[in-house]
Amino acid sequence: MYYFIVNPLAGSKKGARYGQEIEHILSSKKIDHVLKLTEYAGHATILAKEFCAQEDCTTLIAVGGDGTFCEVLNGMDLKIPLGLMAAGTGNDFARSAGLNLECSPALNDILEGTPSFIDYIDINGWRSLNVSGTGFDVDLSLVAIRLKKHIKGAVSYYIALLYTLLNFPFRPAEIEIDGEKKFSTSIMLIAAANGKKYGGGLPIAPDAILNDGLMDVVIIRKLPRWKIPYLLIKFLGGKLLLITKYVDFYRCKSVSCSLKEPVLLNVDGELVSSTPFFAKVCTEELKLFMPFDKK
Repeated sequence: MYYFIVNPLAGSKKGARYGQEIEHILSSKKIDHVLKLTEYAGHATILAKEFCAQEDCTTLIAVGGDGTFCEVLNGMDLKIPLGLMAAGTGNDFARSAGLNLECSPALNDILEGTPSFIDYIDINGWRSLNVSGTGFDVDLSLVAIRLKKHIKGAVSYYIALLYTLLNFPFRPAEIEIDGEKKFSTSIMLIAAANGKKYGGGLPIAPDAILNDGLMDVVIIRKLPRWKIPYLLIKFLGGKLLLITKYVDFYRCKSVSCSLKEPVLLNVDGELVSSTPFFAKVCTEELKLFMPFDKK
């Protein structure tokens, strides 16, 4: 039995439209299924637990954006294979994985396909499909959330970006890679990546591979504040890792980061928990339906 968890608000209500199309396709093919819409933040996690506990649940499908995918991953039983249908705004993980972004082809990949193992990241007990970490991205999100209460639309984001660039702190950090390499530095950002992009298309780890048993760790160290616009331009162009004077890159199995003051974590776009954090790659546990030409 196919069990669908649909976020109807994803992608400016694209999720709701996908839900209707899925119902139409499955009904026309007389395929047994259960489909429920999420009603509040965190509901997808609850539904994933409930669905995976059903004896007839053979496949779990999440329909929404990266946040919905993250919620489902954190509630599901990993013995059940997972299908993802991207109906969000940025769809960063779906693009990294090469998933079909249209409803009918994505559904067909699940109905006709065979799942295969991909990696995910465990960070402080949270499961992350795409990118997790802390620093500048968390600071920006917090400012943007406050501003959205008073200023609507994209303007609030740009004001938040400008404010954060002028005021965010460089944080002293103790970092350990694979339990061996230990060092101290001041950071602007640290990210543990399974996917290639986050934050609506920012190529944080352009060469990341979903099933190589490793994660790509990117650390942006303290730099003169006047050089940050240059860094952001390189970032947007996918050339962040070439700025070796201020950017460190590691392909590893685990990373830990301790900061003097607790800071929230960004887990696939969701703000959770707090530092210090420990992230590790988990392999041969999660099975995902991929497009036929991506296997």
